[in-house]
Amino acid sequence: MRKAVDCIDTQQINPCFSILFRHLQRGKQLFPYKLESDHYLIAIDGSQYFSSEKSIAQVV
Repeated sequence: MRKAVDCIDTQQINPCFSILFRHLQRGKQLFPYKLESDHYLIAIDGSQYFSSEKSIAQVV
């Protein structure tokens, strides 16, 4: 799985997250996680299981 994940350009899958988030918002599924600042507090896990060995983040 990691070999498959490494060759995927993250810019290609970003729209999928936007679509999913919009559907969850419209269905009021995210309301319990909405803060007064109109931000959402959501913990997402799974990054270790399918993590990539290719570094795409810059360390500052």
